[in-house]
Amino acid sequence: MSEDVPQELSFEAALNELEILVGKMENGRLSLDELISGFERGQKLAGFCRSKLDNLERKITLLAKDDGNNGVWQDFGTADSGENSSPRAAASIQDQNIPF
Repeated sequence: MSEDVPQELSFEAALNELEILVGKMENGRLSLDELISGFERGQKLAGFCRSKLDNLERKITLLAKDDGNNGVWQDFGTADSGENSSPRAAASIQDQNIPF
């Protein structure tokens, strides 16, 4: 259980394993040794997930900066034209009777 997290493991699988591990630790039925090894594994899984999220954030930032607008964040609906053509904006115009 103290092995390193394989890089081919998906974010979802690592997060699921971490959630299961936390559930086992919270139920209070593990020995001290099991708690310590679970904590160590949890630290590795959390670091792995954090690394995956950090990498994704960097990719999104790079993609956003490569839009020809010097990295200015824009609504996707207004990026191509001067008018708001996003599906969400179109749906809100059509569904103005929705109470929320």
